[in-house]
Amino acid sequence: MATADTSYSGLANADDFCNPYVEIESPIGGCDLFSNSIIWTYLDMAKPYLGIAGIAVGFFMAFFGFRLLKPAVGFACVIICTMVSMFVFYSVYITSTD
Repeated sequence: MATADTSYSGLANADDFCNPYVEIESPIGGCDLFSNSIIWTYLDMAKPYLGIAGIAVGFFMAFFGFRLLKPAVGFACVIICTMVSMFVFYSVYITSTD
């Protein structure tokens, strides 16, 4: 809900890389809250390395099969919890670099 001190056009814009954004302006100023652009920048740079690691782990799992099911599930849970906690901490404590 827009208040009297906020202007909102309702149009979505896009940058040179087709990332959509909406501009909301306020005369009282403000700061970026819950910014997570650093995480997405890092993951974009790490894409090739994560892909190579995923392929290597997949081949390893294919050869050892069922014996590594419990360790693989445990490791996946650790990675997911780490990523979620990084997302929360970075979005709360790190300011935007844009």
